Amino acid sequence: MDQSVWLLLAVLAIVLGCILLVPAILRAINSKKQIDHDGDVHHKDGLPITPRDERLLTHDDAVALPSDDAPDALTSMAAVAASSPVVSASDRPTINPEPNKPAENADETIAPSDAAHEETEQLRELNGKFEQNSPILDKHLSDQESFDQNNSPLLNATDNIAVVITPRNAYTGLSGKIVLSLVREYGLKYGVMNMFHRYEHENGTGDLWFSMMGVNNEGVQPFDLNVLAESRFNSILLFLSLPHPHALRGFDSMVSVAQMIADDLEADIYNEEGYTLDDAEFAKLRAHAASHQ
Repeated sequence: MDQSVWLLLAVLAIVLGCILLVPAILRAINSKKQIDHDGDVHHKDGLPITPRDERLLTHDDAVALPSDDAPDALTSMAAVAASSPVVSASDRPTINPEPNKPAENADETIAPSDAAHEETEQLRELNGKFEQNSPILDKHLSDQESFDQNNSPLLNATDNIAVVITPRNAYTGLSGKIVLSLVREYGLKYGVMNMFHRYEHENGTGDLWFSMMGVNNEGVQPFDLNVLAESRFNSILLFLSLPHPHALRGFDSMVSVAQMIADDLEADIYNEEGYTLDDAEFAKLRAHAASHQ
């Protein structure tokens, strides 16, 4: 009797428990079906599990991934500038408006840095090297001094003696090619002021004796080597610049070359006024040169 009662009570308890658990189980099953249907979300320990590739990255954990829509460098620079703090005038350090007023805690004297000391030593060394003799610079200065000295009569002329060589056949004149052959024949060198010059030595060294220019319908002209071969002249003019340290030697050299050129060209020698020069006129010109020596 007692065993039957206890067995009956046990069966009733089991049935009652099943009745109570069935609704909860049904709700759990329905909830799982609804979640699987909506987002296919899985749970672990009662918490939803989202797939890794579907997780939303927060600002702090985000990692920039390369893509076609990634911002360019200019956009990135603008973003950095926008995120940088803006310093207002009130935030800037204040500069002492009194330059003569010593700063606080400035009892210690600031010593020159090693870099500044080294730079000073390098400047001193360079200055010392510059003051030393430079063969290249010395040669250049020597050449310039020689040039100035050799051409001093021309560069500092206050007077001159000129002779004009004109072919007897004035209609023929002189071609530029003939002029080039004459300067080669008598050792004249093209140089300062676009003229041909005769120096003491035929290689173009020594004192300047006299110079040569061309005469055309426009008057006395220097020579342009770019067009000289195609140019034409009515006459050529030789002149001695005065004062001259060796005026007589320069005059005699000029007259000698003028007479040889006149013989080559079948030409006559005139003064600047257009008068033919004879021995008496040459003597007067020589005396004038001697007075400027």
